[in-house]
Amino acid sequence: MLYRVPENAETFTERFNRLTAGLETHELVGIMRVDGRIVARLRGGQQQSLKLDQGLRLAKYLGVSPWVFIGESEPVTPPAAPPYGDGTEPLARQVRDLVLAAIEPLEAEVRRLRAKIEPARAPAKPRKRSA
Repeated sequence: MLYRVPENAETFTERFNRLTAGLETHELVGIMRVDGRIVARLRGGQQQSLKLDQGLRLAKYLGVSPWVFIGESEPVTPPAAPPYGDGTEPLARQVRDLVLAAIEPLEAEVRRLRAKIEPARAPAKPRKRSA
């Protein structure tokens, strides 16, 4: 199935000119960081698209979504459900707490074993030499 463009759809050039109506060519040159010939081609309809960086700069300046340049509204993505827990804590904090809970008994065991072997590791007292 082919996508049909509605008959009353605004063209790229019409949309570009409507969005930039209050801006002079030299202002657009500075905002978009392009040559004045590019702006003239965009306004005259000889160029029907913007490069990504140009569109993003212009959208930021105009306070609109970059999607507006292709005649689309901002895509809406529903928020994802938290992977587990009630979602009030960031995942990193939850992971850290789980790791710390697992480490605590291990650290206690290491301290107990070290206390057991410390006496055996003490240096031997030097023997007196017999003359």
